[in-house]
Amino acid sequence: MVHFIHKWRIIAALLTSLCYGLIMAQASHAQETQQMRVGFGQSRPPFIFDDHEQGIEIELINAIAKEMGYDVIPSFLPNARGYNSLKNHNLDLYTIATQNLASEFHLSDTYMLFENVLISKANNPDNISQFSDIRGKRLAAFQGAHFLVKEINDIKDSLSLYIETSQQSRQIQLLYKDRVDYLFSERKIFEFNLKRAVAKGEIMPLELAYKIHHIVPKTLYSAAFNDPLLRDKFNVALRALVKNGRYKQIIRKYDIGFKRPMHTPAE
Repeated sequence: MVHFIHKWRIIAALLTSLCYGLIMAQASHAQETQQMRVGFGQSRPPFIFDDHEQGIEIELINAIAKEMGYDVIPSFLPNARGYNSLKNHNLDLYTIATQNLASEFHLSDTYMLFENVLISKANNPDNISQFSDIRGKRLAAFQGAHFLVKEINDIKDSLSLYIETSQQSRQIQLLYKDRVDYLFSERKIFEFNLKRAVAKGEIMPLELAYKIHHIVPKTLYSAAFNDPLLRDKFNVALRALVKNGRYKQIIRKYDIGFKRPMHTPAE
């Protein structure tokens, strides 16, 4: 009888150990399936700061992923590499996409708005109302602009110089050292980088004046996915953030206290 009880205790212990192992394996598998590989662009404050931890874009994506029940595994890449990584299934989503990419990827609902504008120094006499007005001029834009903005792709071959920069802070030097006539940039990004250049002594305050030329509508950005089901989960989480006020809270966090540089001319 004692031998029989001892035998069943051993069996019970083995079954308990087996069940625990299965539970832990399932938990480990569940944890793996709840990770999302996200491709971000490179530094573009106030959307992505240099520390890769702060910024409108980072906080929005992290909040949406949390609502979805996913942990973000981030990569910070130039736009061109980001699109290729997504195409090669090395990423689950890339954070910046427009309808120009709708034939290649599954796009989310709009989650972020950029005020992309053409910028010149204040002493530039040209009045620009459309891209065709800058034929023969020199233009610098952010990397991947010709993929995202059809008008740039249409005009770039008729420019005397067209360059794209992965580090948008470099655009400030290009414009204020007269190496280009125009920049195409998101307004907040340009103004943040200009303020930083002045703080570093790279630009004198009296040289700050610039013109803003509104030649394209505000750009509505989506996230790009390979998996339409993951895209659908993203959309549901985004709508939840809008409804509970968290979305607006993040946007306002980066608007509060943001002051444009001095000597900005009237538009």
